[in-house]
Amino acid sequence: FPYYITALAQTSDQTIWIGSTQVYSVDGSSLEVTPLPELYGENVVGMVVDQDQAVWVAKEHLGVCRWVDDSWEIFTVEDGLASRKLSAISLLQDGSILTSSEKGVSRYDGSSWMTLAYPEWFGMVRRWSGIQKSSDGSIWLNYASNSLWKGHFGSTTVGFYTIRHRPETLAPDTFVDHYIKRISQPGNSHISWSGKDPWSSTPVDELQYSWRLDEEEW
Repeated sequence: FPYYITALAQTSDQTIWIGSTQVYSVDGSSLEVTPLPELYGENVVGMVVDQDQAVWVAKEHLGVCRWVDDSWEIFTVEDGLASRKLSAISLLQDGSILTSSEKGVSRYDGSSWMTLAYPEWFGMVRRWSGIQKSSDGSIWLNYASNSLWKGHFGSTTVGFYTIRHRPETLAPDTFVDHYIKRISQPGNSHISWSGKDPWSSTPVDELQYSWRLDEEEW
């Protein structure tokens, strides 16, 4: 059993997951403790369980690790994380994962990582900073003595801040501006599109698009 505990989680089968310098599982019936395969890095700074009951671990100086099929899948800066120096992890209502580091807050949408889900100065340096969510969908970013960003609010003396982010619920509209109605051989075509966010909350040049053909992947 670990000497000290830094994070806890529980899956629907009543298994308890313990984070320390390594990760352990505790059988909810027998209370048998099983160490999982070793992970490099330092302490576990946070653990969450997603909608598929997969356990996610934020490990200092390593990355974000997902326990699936009795093995670790490890995401690092090469996969899109802003940094390996992690400070928190949180599961959002839409199933996405947020994790914070001193170089920014990264988001996993189920298939890939967005390195900076917020501006870089949202990065969290201190281990006791963190990310929480509330039932109304708000995301709360809590900071302790973070010199990276507190100057943005005109103060360098107050040690603790909280930012509340209420994500938009109205998606931008997309419009097809131009397309060729009849395509000749060899089949080349040209399509252009544009978008607009309600109330123009997101500038047009910052909108992101996904597309697919013939029911293939986005």
